[in-house]
Amino acid sequence: MSEIPEETLIPVIHFILREGPVHIEGKDGARLKVPERLREKFHQLAGAVSADEEVKVVRLDTLITTREAAEILGVSRSTVVAWIEDDLLTSVRYSESGHRKLILADVLLWKKLHTQSRRLTW
Repeated sequence: MSEIPEETLIPVIHFILREGPVHIEGKDGARLKVPERLREKFHQLAGAVSADEEVKVVRLDTLITTREAAEILGVSRSTVVAWIEDDLLTSVRYSESGHRKLILADVLLWKKLHTQSRRLTW
């Protein structure tokens, strides 16, 4: 996979991050408004990059290991496995040896729901 040159990407990012409504023009000439939510994500991305934080963009349907899920959730791998065995988290068998993988979107939703519920109980 080839990389987009920084000098090409920076003007695009500045355009998307500018104030006010942003529209892009399709090949057919149709004007499409860039959703505010996408602009917010670009702001977060730009902030992380400018702070020299590591950034990884992946699809939400990506399968991740129990170890990766544990890192995202801030718990041990054995806790993730226990939640899977208790049917609190959904996983798929990934190999004949019984290794499990989880869908990234499910893990992120779990984190969001449990972070919110912890805030409500305090």
